[in-house]
Amino acid sequence: MRRALLRFLRATHLIQFADRTVAMRAVAGNARRNEAYRAAHPDRTFPDPALVFETIGEADLEVFDSGGAIIARLVADHLNAADLPQSPRILDWGAGAGRLLAHLPALIDAPDARFSGCDPNPRAVAHVSRALPFVDMRRSENAPPAPYPAASFDAITGVSIFTHFSEAHARAWSGELARLLSDDGAAIVTSHGAIAAARLPADKRAAFDAGAYIALGGAPEGSRTYVSYFNEAAGRRLFEPHFADVAFHPTSAIFNQDLWVLRAPRRPSA
Repeated sequence: MRRALLRFLRATHLIQFADRTVAMRAVAGNARRNEAYRAAHPDRTFPDPALVFETIGEADLEVFDSGGAIIARLVADHLNAADLPQSPRILDWGAGAGRLLAHLPALIDAPDARFSGCDPNPRAVAHVSRALPFVDMRRSENAPPAPYPAASFDAITGVSIFTHFSEAHARAWSGELARLLSDDGAAIVTSHGAIAAARLPADKRAAFDAGAYIALGGAPEGSRTYVSYFNEAAGRRLFEPHFADVAFHPTSAIFNQDLWVLRAPRRPSA
């Protein structure tokens, strides 16, 4: 029943309207719990629960915060293994409300790291700029280019960003990340893999298993309600034209998305 309703909402382009209705109920339902969580952490500045819902599909500040800490540890482990420079320049691409950036600096083995973030949502940009003043936060567009010169960063993180693009859009951003990354840098990005794809209808799951890039539309690209899935074979088609070193890490018990470590960006020939 739920799957049929979601298919109808996507087909009629009503899924964002329905999502906003659910968001309002979630914000109201979590009001007391969120108030208590803020009171228990007076030294922290948390985002508006409505913005949290846009990010994770829940309006619970504790879920947002604790989940961010778990994901930050996973990302930091890969960054710490990447042999980055002593003072790395790190970009959180699609930083949203700073879920990752709130925790990542304390976990990186580089006390002099410099952090930047970008996101198309002006409310997210305003929140991160206020709550995390050590981050150089900028507004970006849904499509490349990002507002930075080539080779600006030694590390780029992108958690659950490729999960909301069409294949053409994802290819464009794969090339843009390669442009932004230094020659010795590392990009850590995630995607919806086999665990998430298990929820797909049988025909789309079969196409996913065969290596097709699956996108469920009915909403603007880049929004949480536009959802995409690809397996390792499709991901390699996406990333290998732009990176000579592509490492795939399937879904783990820690995080329900596949993780990719992208290195050695390919530069356009002169």
